[in-house]
Amino acid sequence: MGQCDIPSEVHPNSICGTLDAIEAKFGIPVIYTSTVQDLATERAASWLSKHFTYWWLEEHGYGRVLIDSDGL
Repeated sequence: MGQCDIPSEVHPNSICGTLDAIEAKFGIPVIYTSTVQDLATERAASWLSKHFTYWWLEEHGYGRVLIDSDGL
């Protein structure tokens, strides 16, 4: 089992990725908390990077599309 000792076959990255996609697509804020500083830092950096990328794309007229088939 992982750091949280929750018996599950689901990888934590898949859960985080799904929550990130929901937040990006629907604008539903997701708040992450962790007592593991490295994990919290990684999630914060990922969140900032993603939101800056979408902001930049929209500001330059590309819309919320990272690749042609993205469709966000």
